[in-house]
Amino acid sequence: MKGMLNKKTLTLVFLLLFLTLLIGCLPGLTPPPPKGVISGRIMVPSSETTKDITGWIPVANATVTLTDSSGITHTVTTDEDGYYTFTNIAVNANTIITATAAIDGNTVIVKDVIPQAVSADEDYNAKTADAESTALALIVEELLEQEIDPEDIDLEEIQDSDNFTEVVEQVTSVLEENGNVTIDPNVTNIVDYIAGDIINPPAYTPPEELPEPEPEPEPEPVILTYIVALPVEMTLFVGEFEVITSVTAHYSDGSTAVVALGSCTYASSTSSVAIVSNGVITAVAEGTTTITVSYGGKTDTLEVTVSTAKVIGIEVSSDTIRFLEINDFKLFTVIAIYNDGLTPDITSDCAYVIDVGIVEVDEEVGKITPKNFGKDTITVVYTPPGQEIFTDIIEVGVGRVHNATQDEYYETITGAIDHDSTIDFDIIEVAPGTYDGTIIINKALTIKSTDGAMGTIIDGTSTYIVTILHSNVTFEGFTVTNPEYDSTGDVSGIRIGGWNYTPIPENVQILNNIVTQIRSETGSYSSMFGATGINVGTSKNVVVSGNTITDIKNPGSFVGSSDIDHTCGINVWGDPVSGSSRNIVISNNDISDIKYNGIILEGAIDVKIEDNDITGCESGVRVKPREGEISNVQISENDITGCEYGISVVPEAFTLSDLTVNYNNLFGNTEYGVYNITEYEIDATYNWWGAESGPGGDVTDSETGTIADGTGDKVSSNVRFDPWL
Repeated sequence: MKGMLNKKTLTLVFLLLFLTLLIGCLPGLTPPPPKGVISGRIMVPSSETTKDITGWIPVANATVTLTDSSGITHTVTTDEDGYYTFTNIAVNANTIITATAAIDGNTVIVKDVIPQAVSADEDYNAKTADAESTALALIVEELLEQEIDPEDIDLEEIQDSDNFTEVVEQVTSVLEENGNVTIDPNVTNIVDYIAGDIINPPAYTPPEELPEPEPEPEPEPVILTYIVALPVEMTLFVGEFEVITSVTAHYSDGSTAVVALGSCTYASSTSSVAIVSNGVITAVAEGTTTITVSYGGKTDTLEVTVSTAKVIGIEVSSDTIRFLEINDFKLFTVIAIYNDGLTPDITSDCAYVIDVGIVEVDEEVGKITPKNFGKDTITVVYTPPGQEIFTDIIEVGVGRVHNATQDEYYETITGAIDHDSTIDFDIIEVAPGTYDGTIIINKALTIKSTDGAMGTIIDGTSTYIVTILHSNVTFEGFTVTNPEYDSTGDVSGIRIGGWNYTPIPENVQILNNIVTQIRSETGSYSSMFGATGINVGTSKNVVVSGNTITDIKNPGSFVGSSDIDHTCGINVWGDPVSGSSRNIVISNNDISDIKYNGIILEGAIDVKIEDNDITGCESGVRVKPREGEISNVQISENDITGCEYGISVVPEAFTLSDLTVNYNNLFGNTEYGVYNITEYEIDATYNWWGAESGPGGDVTDSETGTIADGTGDKVSSNVRFDPWL
């Protein structure tokens, strides 16, 4: 029984041992070894955001590598948020993490350094690699390549080196451009330099011993050598006083110092002529005296002359100041006129009484500053010692626009026209400058610039820059330019009247202006009814003289006959209500660079076109009675050259009669000098056609039978040309 028990016991023991061994060999039942995590994040600059780290974006699928402490290289890839993880890896201190990404076709490399040894069961978070970590890693890599022991690499030493900041800046620049920092020469050169400095630091050179300084000599005492009192001479009138300007002490070391007048003593050689106290000299009687100034045992003198001359008047340098602008100022002086011919400046000795308060006066410097627009009067008051009061007047106008008749000033031309105080037949003067806006003249006024058209510019803000709607208007001496086009109607620099406008303007003069850039050759569409420099609507007794009209183009595609006819330098027309314009004089104008017509008549009676220079047009003068009768037109003594047609005459709905073309220079026009396609015969005798042989065209003069077979400009049929000049 006992033997059986022992056998059972032994069997049970062996069974337990077998089960223990079996359990240990089953998969998944062995206890896990310790596991550590090395993690971090890879980001690069975004081309669409700021370039600092706050604007960087994560990089997915970047390849991240490191080499463990056994020399085995491990590789992982980043997730969609740029994070990477290595598990169960032991690394040495100063191990390099390298991330490689393909961005916009470029290879971008970002690096980091693990500064400490990490065992396989430890966690380490490298955080986000940036430009500084990359710069540090590049230098560490170079040191490792130079076989420096990782344990001997001091990261703080690298970061404290003189040129580390420059490496970071270069790395940042390359990363911002999605470049490769490992091959960029600007990066690699300075990395090599810093690594070389760390491996072979410059030898220490002790400073040279300086010799013992020699004892400085005792300074010499500074003493006062002399004084200078100013002015050297002074002229006073009886009763006047003046303060000595300055007393300056000069010392033996070359230094100077201003001496307070109260620190000096004074004496007058002739106290009956002038006395002195605390630097103030007072004139007593006519004569001369010497004033002695004493300070610190030194003296200087100045000579004083006292005169009995009297003030007989005062004079202001500018007694009328016009067109003073806000934010500007005007300087002036006031002199006293003495009976002996002396004229001292007394500006700061006067009092100034301002009438309205539009300006203010700085009496110390003689400066007038405007505060508002309008006019003001400054009364200058001067009281000489022992004499009566003298006064003078300064009239000041503040504003660039002056109603000379009413003597009122305004900020704008329109403000002057519309003001209630402006009435018919007033004269408005305009100072140089640029004036924006639209001007409508609805009173009988003369509006003229003070300095001429070159410096006085009206820059348009509507389709009609200047519109004259009243009789007895003179508009003179402006540059009119740059209308705004709203894609309907037409545009004009200067316009008289309007379509069916009543009462029609009479006695209008447009003189000595420059009308230019009325729709230059830009844009994609034409003004529906053209672009005109000076647009003379139905009116009477109009003079257009002395103007320069140029650069009128009306860009875009062809619209119709209105587009052609009304793109012109000057247009004279009529309307169904009032009929044709009458008694029009167009003289002494320079017209050039016009897309179509230099001058066009569409409805005009009693017209003189004379002494004009016209060039660079399709037609120098075009006659087309479309909007009213055309009769009694004299075209004479003009120079019309460099056009396609010098003068063209075209039939339309209204009648044409009494048109003469005489004593003109018509040459250098590529198609015709005079081109007439109406049944009306034109008298074009006594013109110069550019050749002694006369005009060409092979047509016959209806009266003389002469054939136009010359080499000059051509004429068409229904044109009388013989004799010629």
